[in-house]
This record gives sequence, C-alpha cells and structure tokens, in this order.
Amino acid sequence: MKKLLLSAIVILGFTAVSFGQSQATATANTTLITPISIAKSVDLRFGTIASSNTDGTISITSTSGGTVAVSGGVTQVSGSTTSSAKFTVTGEGNSSISILYPTDPILLTNTTGGKINTLSLAPSIPSSGASAHLGSGTLDIYVGGVLSVPALTVSGVYTNTTDLTLIVNYN
Repeated sequence: MKKLLLSAIVILGFTAVSFGQSQATATANTTLITPISIAKSVDLRFGTIASSNTDGTISITSTSGGTVAVSGGVTQVSGSTTSSAKFTVTGEGNSSISILYPTDPILLTNTTGGKINTLSLAPSIPSSGASAHLGSGTLDIYVGGVLSVPALTVSGVYTNTTDLTLIVNYN
C-alpha cells in the first residue's frame, strides 16, 4: 500500500508540474517607410533692380517660376532672371507631413555695407507647421516673398544673412 501511495504521489507531482507550466509566442514586426528628404532645386531670385529716393518693394509669387511685381521706388531691370525658390520633398506616398519655415523676416546685406533689405517669405503652403500630403511620394513647394528695399540703397550683390531653410517631418 505504501508503494501504491508513493507511486500516486510521484505521478501527481509530475502531473502538477505539467499543468503548472504554460507558454505563449509573440510575433515581432515593423513597417519601414521611405525616409523623408527635401532638396532645393531653384533659388529665390529677385533679379537686378534699381533703388530710387523712396522706399519700395519687389515681390515674387510662390508659384512655378514666380510672377514679379514692383512698387514704390524699385525698378526691375528688363531681362533680369527672377524665380521663386523650389524645394522638392520626397518620402512615403500618401503620407501626411509638416513643413516648417522661417516666419521672421530674413535680412539681406551686401559686403560694402549697404542698407539692410528685409525679405518676408510667402511659401505655397498656408503657414509654418502646416500639414501637407505627399500623394504619390513627392511634393514641390514654391517659396516667393516680398523684398523691402529702402530708399537709395547702394549698389551691390545682396544675400541673406540668415538661412532660408525648410524643414519637413512625417506627422
């Protein structure tokens, strides 16, 4: 009887261990998307202008090529090359992205100490931080703006002293 009782205890002990153990399996996965990138293909060019004895502006629309308009004491020299800036964003098709750009005026100066000209940007997106859609995986962004030219600005080549940078991120 002792042997039978001992055998039953041993069998129940193994059975309890068998029922006390359990396992589960998980699957690891990820989705890889095309890295987002942005490249500038055309600079923002206001062309060659002349300044008179009154303040003025020259503006370029944020469309392909850009349409130029002058006002006040600014005259555009005929035949000068102008264009809106063009940036191309590439990434995962049908993705939502956000686009950041400078909202403070950008300063343009020359090396001979001419007066400071200020540029207010007017990109083809509604506002800095706005969402856009990549559609087929590419999006062209055009950047125009209004350049304020003080009266009697000295001649020279004027360039921006702060960056005209666009930053893109996936939403």
